[in-house]
Amino acid sequence: MLMQKINRSLSNRFYTTGLSMSFFIKAFEHIDEIQAALAANNQRIVVCYCAAWCRTCDGYLEAFKELSQKFPEQVFLWVDIEDEESLLDDLDVENFPTILIQEAGSNRFFGTMLPYIAHLERLLLNTQEGQVIKSDEGPRAISELLAAGATDK
Repeated sequence: MLMQKINRSLSNRFYTTGLSMSFFIKAFEHIDEIQAALAANNQRIVVCYCAAWCRTCDGYLEAFKELSQKFPEQVFLWVDIEDEESLLDDLDVENFPTILIQEAGSNRFFGTMLPYIAHLERLLLNTQEGQVIKSDEGPRAISELLAAGATDK
């Protein structure tokens, strides 16, 4: 019910997928909506770190959006590292796309992938089945980084 209400009120600003929501916009402009989506979806989030100047990222974005439709129970977030570097928690990303999968604030995967969406889809299926162990690498929980970034703005 909450997600349906959020989806209706924000349908012009966000890419919505069924009962979940995916964000391909500036995260710090929509912190409350992202936090609500994370809470309503058991905080399972797939983040793609890219850059506006990266031509590989340009091609990956549409495939990432399409993939979000196959996993409506998860929140997808596209982060431009130039605009929202604090969502990397002081980490450096040098290769794209770099993917983060978090569940309940714990990292399940963090690393660079080849820009083939089938690789990410396979990884998501594996993490749903528990085949990927928790990773000690990567940023803190996205919800924490959003909250910290909001106070810095």
